[in-house]
Amino acid sequence: MSDHSRIGRLGAGVSEVSEEAVLAHLDACCVHLSVEPELSGALLTLRVAITTLRRMPGRVHLDPRGLEEAEVSELVASANYIDPKRGLEVGDSVPDGAVHLHIGIIAPTPSAIRAVPDGYGVHVARGARVAITQARPAHVLGSIVTAAFGVAEAFKDMAPVVETRRVDHTHLTWCPVSLSEDLTVAPMVEGPMRLDLALAGCGAIGTAIALILSELDATGEILVLDRQEFGPENIATYSLGGEDDARMRRSKVDLVAEVLAKRYTVTPRHGDLETLVDDVDNGSVRWPRLVLAGVDSVPARHQVQLLWPDRLIDAATGGTAVGLHDVVAESGPCLMCFFPSGGRVSAQETLAEITGLPVELLGHGDDVLRHEHIARLDPEKRDWLAPHLGKKICNLANALGLIVGAGDFQAAVTFVAVEAACLAVGRLLALQLGMDLPNFVLYDSLIGPRADALERRKANPACYCQEKANRIKKIRAGRFSDLGGTAAGAQT
Repeated sequence: MSDHSRIGRLGAGVSEVSEEAVLAHLDACCVHLSVEPELSGALLTLRVAITTLRRMPGRVHLDPRGLEEAEVSELVASANYIDPKRGLEVGDSVPDGAVHLHIGIIAPTPSAIRAVPDGYGVHVARGARVAITQARPAHVLGSIVTAAFGVAEAFKDMAPVVETRRVDHTHLTWCPVSLSEDLTVAPMVEGPMRLDLALAGCGAIGTAIALILSELDATGEILVLDRQEFGPENIATYSLGGEDDARMRRSKVDLVAEVLAKRYTVTPRHGDLETLVDDVDNGSVRWPRLVLAGVDSVPARHQVQLLWPDRLIDAATGGTAVGLHDVVAESGPCLMCFFPSGGRVSAQETLAEITGLPVELLGHGDDVLRHEHIARLDPEKRDWLAPHLGKKICNLANALGLIVGAGDFQAAVTFVAVEAACLAVGRLLALQLGMDLPNFVLYDSLIGPRADALERRKANPACYCQEKANRIKKIRAGRFSDLGGTAAGAQT
């Protein structure tokens, strides 16, 4: 039932073979996982690595030695929930030709890729001679970022990725909180946290953020926003949801809310960003002063910026790229500065003009075009779009001969989205710790983070946030003065 076209598209771009060849190669591949269960954070790392790999084609094989029978059963159930046909194989020996991913310090075989959580961060190493020391007990974020980095390292061999698009790490260390190779520089958060925030977007990044938040030692209130349903096209790229959820076309908000409700008071909102902004302005929705954004288009980013929260943490992906944009109210670049319209007409805008479909819908290129999307269009547009029902929205661009530019319909698979989500939650923890960090991060998940990919960007003097600074201050002051009552008025 899973649609692996995104993985095929991404793999073709980094391996220089066709999508069909990449998918055939992945389908024939096996990843063997082993674990040192006594290692701090290893079991969570193992679980997330298995579920991330199970969203791809191919075999996933687990060495159960050292694990309790109940732990193995839970891992098998987690894999079956995602893909009951492929599931999780269990056995002591390494299958012939398998890529070996070991969650632990001691390499069980010379060729094993080792992944070790350490505090908030990760060690990844190839080769048995590299000595790894776990300096601090693993934090939840460290376990999950380790799973993502470990799967990324394995994917390089699975695809296989060409040398020019990869770095095989002899020993990589990285902390998504401090954004450095030093895994001990960021102090550990003490005691349970209290979080009060909004999660805008429940796609690949949003579900990964929700996964991390659900594992944190935290309580609080979270508003969850998305307007779409979970479908087969999402199984292979999200961190939540399986075949049954896709078959039932569950609301993405409900999928995320169910996981978060174990720790937080959740306010589910089935709608779009524009109506959320309107309802904040008319006082029917409490103003979120902290927003984590996992949206996937420039218009959506501009729309979420109109909430003008105290802090807006935007996680981004594009192909194998991972990014973070940290917006501090009234003191730096906003998302309109980071993503200027620039006057260039995007493929999405052109499609919107031709088809009559909204730009926000066209920003979800891997979603399927359905009857309700075209029901209210002019008869001529409905007739043109009718043959495309049941097909992916991104195919409309191909049908019109449009060239999809950078940022439009870019493929992003689960391990890439999880890395982006770890940057977002890492910044959330950095706020708790009072750390001052660059507001822009960008790196390639197949290359690895680099110090020169961190920047402190400044606001664009010509941006709306600068030209309308006084108006924005009044809007924010009105919302702050009465969070549950009358807001400052509609925005233009």
